[in-house]
Amino acid sequence: MKEKTITVRIDNDTNTMIDEISRSLSKTKKDILKEAVKHYKKELFFKQVSREFGELRNNRQEWEAELKEREDWESTIGDDLD
Repeated sequence: MKEKTITVRIDNDTNTMIDEISRSLSKTKKDILKEAVKHYKKELFFKQVSREFGELRNNRQEWEAELKEREDWESTIGDDLD
């Protein structure tokens, strides 16, 4: 599949940082940006998970149900199933 090419305007400082990272890792600027976006997306995902777990823990009834479910799943560890 052919990749779509776009132009993105960035400031000089950001461009300099990308150039430095690119040289130090011997990777293309495109690869540096691709990895940075993947990392940022993963970071946002885990922040959301953390926030939602925080909300769950703040709801006593739902948190107790969560702990009970975890306990139920723990009992399946020794059931000899792969």
